[in-house]
Amino acid sequence: MATRHLLGVRFARRRRCPSTALQTHFAKEIPIWFRSVFDVLTSRATRTTSHKSRRRLAERRSTSRRLQLEPLEDRCLLASYILTDLGTLPGGYYSTATDINAAGQVVGTADSPQNVRAVLWNNGTIINLGTLQLDGLNGESQASAINDLGQIVGWSDVKSRLDYPYLESHAFLITPEDTDGDSTPDRWFRDLDADGVNDLMIDLGVPAGATYSLGIDINNVGQVVAVGNDMASYTVFLWDSGVFTELGAIGADGGGASAINDAGQVVGYAQNAVGYSHPFVWDSRHGTTDLGTFDYPYGRATAINSSGSVVGLGLSSDTMTGITFLWTPDQPNGTVGAMTALDPLLDGSSGTPEDISDAGLVVGTSTHVTTYCEDDGFGEVCWSSYWYRAVVWENGVAAVLQDQVVGQSVNLTSATAINAAGQIVGWGSRGGYLLTPTDSRLISISDVYVAEGDSGPGSAIFIISLDAASDQPVTVTYATANGTATAGSDYVAASGTVTFAPGETSQTVPVVVNGDTLFEPHESFFINLTSPTNALIVDGSGMGTIQNDDPTPPSLVVSDASVKEGNTGTVSATFTVSLSAAHGQPVTVYFETANSSATAGSDYQAGSGTLTFAPGETSKTIAVLVNGDRLGETNEAFRVILSGATNAQVIDGVGIGTIVDDEPRIRFESYAWITEGNTGVTYLSFNVTLSAATDSEVTVCYATRDYTAMAGSDYEAQSGTLVFAPGETTKTISIAIYGDLINESEEYFHVVLSEPSGNAVIDPEGWGTAWATIRNDDTDTDSGTGKGKGGKKK
Repeated sequence: MATRHLLGVRFARRRRCPSTALQTHFAKEIPIWFRSVFDVLTSRATRTTSHKSRRRLAERRSTSRRLQLEPLEDRCLLASYILTDLGTLPGGYYSTATDINAAGQVVGTADSPQNVRAVLWNNGTIINLGTLQLDGLNGESQASAINDLGQIVGWSDVKSRLDYPYLESHAFLITPEDTDGDSTPDRWFRDLDADGVNDLMIDLGVPAGATYSLGIDINNVGQVVAVGNDMASYTVFLWDSGVFTELGAIGADGGGASAINDAGQVVGYAQNAVGYSHPFVWDSRHGTTDLGTFDYPYGRATAINSSGSVVGLGLSSDTMTGITFLWTPDQPNGTVGAMTALDPLLDGSSGTPEDISDAGLVVGTSTHVTTYCEDDGFGEVCWSSYWYRAVVWENGVAAVLQDQVVGQSVNLTSATAINAAGQIVGWGSRGGYLLTPTDSRLISISDVYVAEGDSGPGSAIFIISLDAASDQPVTVTYATANGTATAGSDYVAASGTVTFAPGETSQTVPVVVNGDTLFEPHESFFINLTSPTNALIVDGSGMGTIQNDDPTPPSLVVSDASVKEGNTGTVSATFTVSLSAAHGQPVTVYFETANSSATAGSDYQAGSGTLTFAPGETSKTIAVLVNGDRLGETNEAFRVILSGATNAQVIDGVGIGTIVDDEPRIRFESYAWITEGNTGVTYLSFNVTLSAATDSEVTVCYATRDYTAMAGSDYEAQSGTLVFAPGETTKTISIAIYGDLINESEEYFHVVLSEPSGNAVIDPEGWGTAWATIRNDDTDTDSGTGKGKGGKKK
C-alpha cells in the first residue's frame, strides 16, 4: 500500500525579528467567513475538510463588511523553511495534509482512482490506509490526526455511501506495528486475509443512538476525542482504552469537539445556558468551562496545546463578523485564563486558527473577499470572489506563509497543523505540503522508567537535550503533570526553567518518586516543556513511568448460589468467596446484596459486611437468608457484590443467587389427536398434571381456542375450572368432536390454561397450551356434504 513520490523542495528565507515584544492590536470586528450561522453551529468540529468540501463551502459564502485597521508593525518570523510537496496516490490528482506529529509523520487524505482515502506520509512514502468496509474499492476514509506514537484517528465508510456523506461513517483508530523489533512503528496497513480492509484499522463504533461518528484527535496517551450525530443532536465522546465516555449531548443546533491534549483537555464548541454556541475546554476534573467570546454571542475553540492554551473564533449573529482569539490559562492546563485577540492581515482578511504549538505559534487559514458590482440594465448585480491563504500568527501578529517562499509562484491555501519543531502542514493549489524550519535549535526531553521502591524517596532523572550546540543561551520552562500517577502521593510535583549556556546540549531534571509497598499498576506522569527561547521544541513531553515492584496480590472471586425457597420460614443461600493464594497480611473485602428480579424484604433478606481473611486463609462464606412462601412464581435472582478489597484484587466480584420456586407446576401432559369419524360425536381427552401433590386445593382455568378447526362445526367449545383436591396430581378435560363425510385437510384447535391459584404456577416451559389435531378420514367418493348423526351443517 506504500508508493514513493517525488519531493519538490523550495526554500523560504525569513529575517530575524529585532524583538519578540511586538504590539498586538485588538480588532473589534474582523470578518469571519462562514456559510451561515446555522452552519457555524452544526458543522463538524474538526480541523480539516476535504478539498471538495472546501470548494463547496467557497461557493456558498457571502460577503461581509470590512473594517479599517491602523497600520501594524513590520512582520517577521524566526526561521527558514524547506517546502515539500507531499504528492498524492497513484492515479489521484489532489491531497490534503491535516496533522503532523513530533517525528514529522503527516496524515491527511488523497484522491485515488477509487475514492478519497486516508493516507500517511512517512519519510517520503505515501501509505494508503484503506477503509473499514469490505467493499473497500468504493468507500471513503479520512485521517484527521496522528500522535507521537504513530497512532492515527479519522473516519471511514462502513458501507456504500448514499445521500448523506457522513451518516454511514465510523471513527477509526490505527495503532502501527513494529515489524523489525527496533521499537519504532513501521507498519500502518496490514491485510492478512486479502479482503481489501486494513486489519490495523479498528472501528470505534458510534455513541448510543447515533448514526455516525467522526474521530477528531488523539493525544499521546491514546485518548481519542470524537463526535457523533443522531440526526437530532450532536454528541462529543472520549474513547480511552476501549471505554467510551460521553461528554454531553450538544443539542439540535450543533456543536462538537476540535482537539485533545496530553492532559486530557478537550476543546470545541457547545451551547451555553441561553442557547448560544460558545468555545469550551473540558477535562475530567472540572467538566466543561465556557471560555467566552469577547462579548460575541457565538464562537468555537479550534485547537489546544500541551499547556492548555486555546485558539478559536468569536462570532456575531447578525453581521457574521467576529474575532480570532488566543485564550491563555493562568497556570498550565488550568480552567481560568485570559483571552486576547489575534491580529488580522493588513488587508483586513479574516482568519480561522487551526492549530497552536507549544511555543505559541498559531497556524490557520485567512479568507480574503473581493466584491464586484455592475449594472446589467435591470439594476446593480454583485458577486464575490474568495481567496484562501495559509497564515501563521506569532505573538498575535499574522503573516501569509506563501509570501515567505521567495522567488516561487506557489499558493498555500490552508495551514492545518504545526508540531513542536515548528513544522507546518496544510494544502495548496498543488495539494498537501510540508514546511520545515531549518535554522533553529531543537529541544527534546527523554522518557524515564524508575522502580518505585518500598519506602522513602527515589528519583526519576529526565534529560533535556538540544540537537546541536547554540551560540546563544537557550531556555525552556518545564512542569510536571499527572497521568495515572498523582502528585503528592506517587511523586513530588516540580517546575522551573532550564538554561543551556552557549555550547551546552544537555541538562537534567530530577523528579522525586515516593516508594510504597502497595501492589498497583505501573503509573505515569509527565514533564511538559513550554516557552522556549532561541530554539524550537521538537519533543515537549517526557513520560515518567513508575514501575511497580511489589508482589502481585492474590485475587478474590465469589461463587454463585442456588436454593429452593421452601413454603415457610427461611433457608440460606451460601456464597463462597475464595482467595487465589494465601497472603502474609490480612485481606479484607466488603460485600453487599443487591436486587435483580428478587426483592429484598419479601424474597430475601438484605445483607452487607466485611470479610476478613487471616494470614494463610483462602476461603470465606456469605450466607443470605431466603424467605419461603406458598406463592407460585418464576425463579428469581439477587446478587452479592464484592468491593473495596485490601491486599487483594477483586477479579470476579458478582455472585448470582437464584431462588428456585418449589410450588407445583401445572401443565398438559401432551398434545392430543383424534380421527373425526363419519357421524356422531367422539371425545378427545387432555390430561392436566400437577408436578407434585400439595396439602391444599389447587385450581386452574381452561378454555378452547379456534385455529383451523371451528367451534360449533368441528368441535364443541368448552371452558371451565379444574380443581385438584389435596393429594391429587391429574385431571382430564374431554372435548366433543363432530364427525362428517367431507374430504378436508387436518384441522386444529388448542386448549389454554390460565389463572392458576396462588399456590401453583403454570409451567413456564410452554406446556400451558395443548394443541388438538382432528384427522380427516373421508375421501372424494364419500356421499353428501352434511354431518352425520349429532353433527351440524357446515
